[in-house]
Amino acid sequence: MNFCEQCFDIFVSEDQILLCSLSQQHQIISKSLLDQWDYLSTVAGIGSEGSTSITLRNRRGIFLDENNANLFVADCGNNRIQKFHLGSFEGETIISNQTFPLNCPNGITLDDQGFVFVVNSSNNRILGQNPNGFHCFIGCEQSVEPNPNQLNSLSNRHFDSFGNLLVVDQQNQRIQRFDLILYSGQWTTTGNMSVARQWHTASILFNKAILVTGGCCALNSAELY
Repeated sequence: MNFCEQCFDIFVSEDQILLCSLSQQHQIISKSLLDQWDYLSTVAGIGSEGSTSITLRNRRGIFLDENNANLFVADCGNNRIQKFHLGSFEGETIISNQTFPLNCPNGITLDDQGFVFVVNSSNNRILGQNPNGFHCFIGCEQSVEPNPNQLNSLSNRHFDSFGNLLVVDQQNQRIQRFDLILYSGQWTTTGNMSVARQWHTASILFNKAILVTGGCCALNSAELY
């Protein structure tokens, strides 16, 4: 398979398997980073858009639960989150507009207990899961003011080793940190960017530093926090 398309999101497993989310192809593909002869293989999606259990429509973010071999996909065009057990193309819907209002979910992550957190950028909020189901976690007013508990066009999201949820708050040009354990309901800003940018990416490094790269309009620069 040959694709002339950039990955919307990637995930690298502990055994060095790269998963790539192809939005226009409506598929998730994978390849080993250790074996150069390993061919691209399809993990989810059949290559055509749709809203059935085996199809996707303009999917976005992905997350692999390696302990249970489950792949979670933010199926933006269908306003749902799908779960695929590796080796099966049959997806299970874990949240959709029928259970909670969604508007093109574009990111997904899991905490260390296996609970799902959904980035719903178009609604400027994050949804969280607990034993009772899904609830609005942050940005529940869906306002775009730059207050500590509000977001504006959020994108990347990760948990650090302490259980803090970090989110790239693009239009507010900041990275927000939410402490799930100690400061429930309180946001803190981890740092202000030196260069104003949007549509950038942020990654948590092994030493817990945050690397911010690219974006508009500083494509050739990076910042470390």
